[in-house]
Amino acid sequence: MKTSIDCPTIARPAAFTVTLCALLLVFAVPQFLQAASATWKSSPANGNWNNNGNWTPASAPNGPGDTATFAISNINGVFLSLNTEVNSIIFNAGASAFT
Repeated sequence: MKTSIDCPTIARPAAFTVTLCALLLVFAVPQFLQAASATWKSSPANGNWNNNGNWTPASAPNGPGDTATFAISNINGVFLSLNTEVNSIIFNAGASAFT
């Protein structure tokens, strides 16, 4: 009568699962860490979207998960100096007329 369980066959799938999860974290976490959703300042230095100092927090939105939010600003002519990608652009109620 055998009363023991063959553990190596159980440990292999668990090790594979742990390895797979670790790899997913390695590749997925940097995407989340790079997200830079921000709001255009009410008094930015200039109209350059890619100038980090024009945003709060000071990081221009430029990534597939980023959101750019606009409200009232004394500079509403915005231009890009780099290729830029965002997930969404939000204009708050009462926002300036941006171009």
